[in-house]
Amino acid sequence: MNPIKPNSSAFLILGMHRSGTSALIRVLNLLGIDIGSQLIPANPANEKGFWELIAIARANEEILQSLHSAWFNPLPLPEQWWQSPLLFWWRRYLTQIIQQNFSKSPLWGIKDPRLCRLLPLWIPLIEELGNPIKSVIIIRHPEEVVASLQARDQLPRHLSLWLWLTYTLEAEYYSRSYPRVFITYQELLQNWQKTVKKIANTLKLTWPNAINSVQSAIDEFLTNELKHHHITTIVDDHELAQWSHEVYQIMTQAAQGHDQSLSLLTTIRENLYHYSQRYKINLTTISQNSDTFYQQWLKKHYAIHVDLPENQNLKIHLLIYLLPEQRDFLKNTLNSLFSQTYAHWQLSVIATFPVTMTEFWNHERLHWICIDSPDFIMKSIHHELDKISADWVSLIYAGDCFNKEFLSIVVHYIGLYPKWRFIYIDEDRLSTDGKCDAPQFKPNFNLDLLRSMPYIGNFCLVERQILQNLGGYFFTQGLENYDIILKIFDFYGETAIGHIPHLLGHHLDQSQLSFTDGKEILKNHLQRHHIQAEIYDTDFTHLYCIDYSLQQNSMISIIIAVCNEVTPLQSCLQSLLSLTDYKNYEILIVTHHRTYSEILTYLKALPPYPCIRVLEFSTETNLATFYHFAAQQAQGEYLLFLNDETQIIQADWLKNLLTHNQRPEIGIVGARLLDAQHRLLQGGLILGLGKMGIAGHVNQELYHDQWGYLGRNQAVQNFSAIADACLMIEKSLYFAVGGMEKSLTLFNDIDLCLKVKQRGYRIVWTPFVTLLQLGIGSVVRNYQKFLDDKMVTQEIAWMYQHWLSELTDDPAYHPSLCLNDHPWQPETQVAIHWGVYTHRHPCRIIAFPYDSWGCGEYRVRAPLRTLQQTGAIEFALMPEDQSGKMPTLTELVRMKPNVILLHNTLHDFQLNTLELYQRFSSSFKIFSQDDLLYALPETHPNYTTQYYDIKQRLHRAIGYCDRLIVTTAPLAEAYRQVINDICIIPNYLEKSRWGHLSSQRRVSRKPRIGWAGAAQHQGDLQLIIPLVKTLAKQVEWVFFGLCLEELRHYIHEFHPMVIFKQYPAKLASLNLDLAIAPLQNHTFNEAKSNLRLLEYGILGWPVICSDIYPYQNAPVTRVKNTDQAWLQAVQEHLSDLEWTAQQGQQLKQWVINGWMLEDHLQEWLKGLQVETS
Repeated sequence: MNPIKPNSSAFLILGMHRSGTSALIRVLNLLGIDIGSQLIPANPANEKGFWELIAIARANEEILQSLHSAWFNPLPLPEQWWQSPLLFWWRRYLTQIIQQNFSKSPLWGIKDPRLCRLLPLWIPLIEELGNPIKSVIIIRHPEEVVASLQARDQLPRHLSLWLWLTYTLEAEYYSRSYPRVFITYQELLQNWQKTVKKIANTLKLTWPNAINSVQSAIDEFLTNELKHHHITTIVDDHELAQWSHEVYQIMTQAAQGHDQSLSLLTTIRENLYHYSQRYKINLTTISQNSDTFYQQWLKKHYAIHVDLPENQNLKIHLLIYLLPEQRDFLKNTLNSLFSQTYAHWQLSVIATFPVTMTEFWNHERLHWICIDSPDFIMKSIHHELDKISADWVSLIYAGDCFNKEFLSIVVHYIGLYPKWRFIYIDEDRLSTDGKCDAPQFKPNFNLDLLRSMPYIGNFCLVERQILQNLGGYFFTQGLENYDIILKIFDFYGETAIGHIPHLLGHHLDQSQLSFTDGKEILKNHLQRHHIQAEIYDTDFTHLYCIDYSLQQNSMISIIIAVCNEVTPLQSCLQSLLSLTDYKNYEILIVTHHRTYSEILTYLKALPPYPCIRVLEFSTETNLATFYHFAAQQAQGEYLLFLNDETQIIQADWLKNLLTHNQRPEIGIVGARLLDAQHRLLQGGLILGLGKMGIAGHVNQELYHDQWGYLGRNQAVQNFSAIADACLMIEKSLYFAVGGMEKSLTLFNDIDLCLKVKQRGYRIVWTPFVTLLQLGIGSVVRNYQKFLDDKMVTQEIAWMYQHWLSELTDDPAYHPSLCLNDHPWQPETQVAIHWGVYTHRHPCRIIAFPYDSWGCGEYRVRAPLRTLQQTGAIEFALMPEDQSGKMPTLTELVRMKPNVILLHNTLHDFQLNTLELYQRFSSSFKIFSQDDLLYALPETHPNYTTQYYDIKQRLHRAIGYCDRLIVTTAPLAEAYRQVINDICIIPNYLEKSRWGHLSSQRRVSRKPRIGWAGAAQHQGDLQLIIPLVKTLAKQVEWVFFGLCLEELRHYIHEFHPMVIFKQYPAKLASLNLDLAIAPLQNHTFNEAKSNLRLLEYGILGWPVICSDIYPYQNAPVTRVKNTDQAWLQAVQEHLSDLEWTAQQGQQLKQWVINGWMLEDHLQEWLKGLQVETS
C-alpha cells in the first residue's frame, strides 16, 4: 500500500459511548487535527456534533453486526476475529476511507467509540499505510455513562456497566504497545488548556494551531452543557459495579500520571470474560429481554389509520367461557369491544353463575348464558353457534383486549381473501396494570412449525359454517383453535388459512393449556393424512417432535467439496464413517487437480471404503460449480451437500434427514449446525435479511438449549431457504429445477431453494438433526480471494432481478420485524405506520431528511407533516442518526412507497443504494436540493471538507431520480442539463410553528439590532464588521448562532444555536427592533432562498439586507454591499423607529399573505405527484 503522507501521524480517540469523545475530538480538531469531511450531523442526542466520519461509524457498526454483535452487545467477539476472511473487503473499504480523507494530512484523527472494540482490525491497517499511531483514552465515571445511556437509549443499568467495562478494558488492552495518554472527561471540561498540553507533552507533538489562537472557539464550544449527568459514587455491590469502580480508579490514577496499577486491569478483563461465559447472553437475548425495542415500535404504530371496510354487513360473534375468578377481567374486554370502529359484532358469555354486570341488561350485542356445570361448556357453545346468524366466530378470554381497528381490519382482509376460512392475528402480552410486552410476530402458515407447536396463539377467527361442518370446537382448555386449524388444513388446504400481519390483540395471560390434548390433536391430524409417525414430547413445554417413518431405503450421495486443505476433510470423514448408522450412501469428494493427489494419498492410508469416490475438476472454482459437477456423477436418489469442516455427532442424523425428504411435500431439508461452543451457526435463512438485503441466518450465537424467539430455535419449521453447508434434496428435483446456478458464489443455495419452493415444495429445517461446523469450508475460504466488490454487486443485482418479490416478503418472517442483522427485533429504524385503506389510497412517501435541523425541516418534515394532516399522504422518515442508514432495496420494497423523497443523499453507500432503487424499484423517486453545493465559497466551513467530486455526485444522484425539487429558479437552471422534470417549490413557514409567535419592540434603552444564522455564514458576516464596530455604542448588537471572533468585543448578546424544535421561540425571544441579512455576491448565495427574510418577517422585524437575487420583491430595505451603504441604511431606520416598526409590520403581513406553508400545499402535492381529487 502507498503511505498517506511521509511523517504523518494518526490520532485514535478511544472511549466508551457518552464519555466525551465528541468533545475531545472537536477540541483537537480546533487545534489543527484533520478529522475528515462528511461528518455525522448534530442531532438532539448530541447537539454540538459527533465530529466523526459517517463512513467510519457506519462501517464499524456493520463490522460488529457481521460478527453477530452490535455497539450495545458487551459479549466477547469471536477469537481472532480480525483474521476472518469475511473482513477482507472491509479492510479495503476502510483503507479507501483513510486515503480519501487524509492523503495530504500531516496530523489526522478519527473517533468512534466502536474503535475500542475493533482496534485489532484498525491498528495494522493504519500501520500498513505508514502512519505511526497515537491514542488518547478518555474516561468518564461509569455511573454518568449509565445515566446518559438510560436517557438516550433506555438501556438497563447492568448492561450499561457491562458495556462501559468492555469498551474501557479493550481500549486499554489493545493500545498498550503504542504511545498513548489517559485523560478524564472531567479534566477536559474543567481545564482544557492544561489537558491538551498534557496530551501534546506525553505524545511528543506540537499542535498545528497555537492554543491562544483558538482559545475563544474552544471556550465557546466546551461548555458545561456538554455534561448532563453528574455522579460521584457507585451505589451497589454487584460485581459489574465493583469492577467498574476498580477500573475507574485505576484509569483515573493513570490520567494523573500514576499508571503502575494498569497491569491489574488484565485480571479484571479475565474476570469479565468469565462473567460473559457464565451468563449465556447474546445480542438476540439482549434485544428480546429488553422491552426497549418493542416500546419504541409501539410508539411508531400507535395511530394506524383504518378506513371502514366496504363489507359492512359481515357479522362477527365472539364467545367467552367465564370462570368465576375471571369476572373482574371481563370489564376490560367489554370496553375494548365497545371501542371498535366496526359495529357488527356480538358477544356471548357462558358462565356457571348469573349475570352481575349491568352492561348485559337489555343490550342487543351482549348475551349471558348461565349453565349449571362446566361439563356443559361445549354443549352451550355449540348451541349458541346453532342459534346465532354470525358469519365468523371467535373464542376469546376474559381480560383480552384489542386495537380499536381489530374488527375493521379483519373484515377488510376477509374481503381481500375470500378463500380464507380460518384467521389468526399477531398479539402481545397484557399485564394487569395495562402494559403490553412480549410481542408475538407470527409467520404466515407454516406447516412444520404448526406440527411442532400451536404457534397461532390466542386470537383466531373461523367461518361459522365451516366450523359447524367440522363438528364445532373440541374442548381442550386453550387448544380449541389448534384443533380447528389442523382440521381446516386437512379438509380445505393451506389457502383456507389466513394470517393478518398486524398486532391487534393483547392477551391477559392467565390460562394453562392441556398439552396432552395437544399431542392427541396432532396425532389425529397425522392419521387423517395417513402419515406414519411417532410424536414425542421434548425438553420444552408445548413443543413436539415428530419422528416420521422411513418410506424406503433410498441411496444418498453425500457430496463434499475440498480445496487446498485436506485436514478438515479427515475429521469430517472420520466422524461420518464411524458414527452414521444409515448405511445406504456414497461419498463423492470433489476437488481440483492440485488437491486431488493429496486426497488420494490420504484415502489410501484408510481402510478400503468402496462408498468413497474422488472427483477431479480441472480448475479452482466456486462451491456451486463443484457441487453441480459432482451431482451429475452421483448415483444416489438423494443428494446431500456437506461442508468439509462439519463433524457428525449423531448416529441417526442421515436417516432423520431422509425421512423428512421422503415426505411428498418436502423439497429440501437442512440440519442444525453448531460451532465448537454449541452455539447455533445455521438455523435457517430469512429472505431479505442483512446488509445486502438478500438473506441472513437467524438465531446465530444462541446456544443449542436456548428457546429463541417464539421457540424458533428449537422447532422443526419451514423456511424459504437454508444454507448449503448441510442440504439434502432429491436428485431428480435438483436437476428438474436446473441445479445450482454456477455463476453465483454467494447466493447459490438461496437461489436453489427458491427454485424448489417455486415448484410448490416446502423447505424444512430440523433442530433434531445436529452437526458441528468448525469453519466456513475450504472451498469458500479459498474462493474468497477471487471475490471483489464488482462481483458482489453483480450477484446482488442478479438476485434482485430474479427474486425481488420473494426477498421482500418471506412467509417465515414478519413485516414488522427488522431486516438488519438483528432478526426477531421489532423494526424501529425504517418502520412505517401505513394505514389499512379500503376505499382511498393516499400517496405513501418514504423520505430521507438530510438532518434534524432547518434544512431537513423546511424541505422534508414540515411539508410532509402538514400534508399528512390533510389526509392526502402517508409518510415515514428514515433515520437521521449517525448510521446514515438507507434501507436496503428489500426493506424499501417491503414498505411499498409510491414516492421516495431524497435530500442530499450523496455519500458512497447512499449513491450505491440509490442506484439499486433506480434499477429495481418502481417507486417515483424525487431528489431535493436547496443549495448549490458545488459552488461553495472559500469562506464556507465545508469548503475544504466536502467531497472533491461533489458536482459529479450530485449529477449522479439526480440522474437516478425521476424529478428534482429545488427552492429557487437559479437552482433549477443549474441542473437543467441533468434532469428534465424540475419543480420549484420555495421555502414556506408552518403556521402551527410560527403563526402564534410574537416579538417585543423597544425592550432596551438602546435599539436592538440583530442577526441569526449558522456557521456557514462566516463570509457573509465579514460584510458587516465595520458596521458593528461603528454602531457598537449606539445600539445593542444581538447575534444568534454565530458571531465572528473579531466582533465579540462589540456585541451586547450572543446566543448559541439551539435544536430546531426550540429555534422559532428562541429567535422570537431576541426582541429585535431591526434585523439584518447580509449576503456576499457569489453564485452560491445567488441560488439561495429568501428563508431568512421569512423568519425575520413573521416576527414583525424590519429588515435591511444585501441587494441580491434571493431578496428581491420583498418589502425590505436592500443595500449594496459597501460599508457606506450599510451604515446609511441602518442610520435611516434608527432615525425613525416608529416608521421602522411599520416596515416590520408590512413585512409580516407580506409573509402571512404569501409564504405560509398551509396555503401552498397544492404546490407540494403537485411536486410529489400526488393526486388531489
